[in-house]
Amino acid sequence: LAINCAALPRDLLEAELFGVERGAATGVDARPGVFERASGGTLFLDELGDTPAETQVRLLRVLEEGRVLRIGGREPRPIDVRLVGATHRDLHEEVRAGRFRLDLFHRLAGLELTLPPLRERPEDVTPLATHFFQRALSENAIRSPGMTMSALTALQAFDWPGNVRELRQVVETATAMLHPGEALDRIHLPARFQGLALKAEEVESAGSPTLPDDSLDAAVRRAECTALRAAIERHGTTEAA
Repeated sequence: LAINCAALPRDLLEAELFGVERGAATGVDARPGVFERASGGTLFLDELGDTPAETQVRLLRVLEEGRVLRIGGREPRPIDVRLVGATHRDLHEEVRAGRFRLDLFHRLAGLELTLPPLRERPEDVTPLATHFFQRALSENAIRSPGMTMSALTALQAFDWPGNVRELRQVVETATAMLHPGEALDRIHLPARFQGLALKAEEVESAGSPTLPDDSLDAAVRRAECTALRAAIERHGTTEAA
């Protein structure tokens, strides 16, 4: 089971984590939290570094005792959970600043793994982009021979401030612009990728210059892609669709 610790206000977060006993508030029925529901398995706490200070105290108690007390309850319930957490924050710095409890950090940090941002691992861009591309083709029943080297080179050259989520959005949006049987090329990518793709093309074609496709069909495709990109960037995917 998974829960995002930054997505809920403190009261709702604690109810989701630890559960609620019947009668804790007017009209509230008994409801187990994710610790109880995940017992015997794994609980993933996303954005753990955004957990409020009061909730950190209760979280530490659960981890120390192996028991969870529902909100409004009197009897703790035993749990057996493998806990995995993730955060975009530097927890060492958060501890020094007093925003994250040192005792909770040591209770959690049995094994620490650091996932570098996408800009520091460009070798992952191509397999990730290919994965998102194939999935988008399947979900939308689109036929395509693949992605061109020009498009892939442009994707690899980008610094990806939005990391993998941004890559997924770019590939899914570009895939939606394809005609049946058309390859995903640089013209399908957002405007911010065009300069990167053009530089890549110059390098690739230095030894074997080729003439651009100046057919009517190619011109229509370029015009359609430009109009679609502008509509999506101005209004968002849903309204543009």
